[in-house]
Amino acid sequence: MTNIQYLKLVLWLANYYADRDMGEEGGNNTGPDVWLFRHNDGTGKRIKTRGNWCASFGAACFVLTSKWMQHLLPFETSRGAKRLAKNIGKAGVFIDAESKDERVLMSGMVGGAIAWHRGLPGSWQGHFGLWYKYDLLTDTLHTIEGNKRGKVRRCKYPNGTWRKRLAVVSTL
Repeated sequence: MTNIQYLKLVLWLANYYADRDMGEEGGNNTGPDVWLFRHNDGTGKRIKTRGNWCASFGAACFVLTSKWMQHLLPFETSRGAKRLAKNIGKAGVFIDAESKDERVLMSGMVGGAIAWHRGLPGSWQGHFGLWYKYDLLTDTLHTIEGNKRGKVRRCKYPNGTWRKRLAVVSTL
């Protein structure tokens, strides 16, 4: 299986979760869907009952696709948004979002990982998403993100707004 085929399946699973409006239930950062993502994030860490889950959602999409397709996970997972996007980049490629040439290449790609700073740029805090479409003409990025207003949601960032507070863009 190629990385492109694998990434398409990861994005299919993320879309499946968004279509089913999966996310928090019974309180902030809690519920059976959040537990599912944390339980399958591949970190092997104890499942917390509270805390942000955007990176666990993204990691679970990769881990569950790997198990389903009997495909070796090509990177180490993390519950940290920026660390997860960096690990994916180390296994594949990093994209310099400020470079027009690299954004041209990005417009023809299947998708990948993105992380934004939350708090100070040097801190561990961030937000993770999976990007699945980039429109070079309008500088618009389309993502699927966990823990976006408590759910898995498709988001659209027009006119380059996705580059504000950007930490990492990567793909396999």
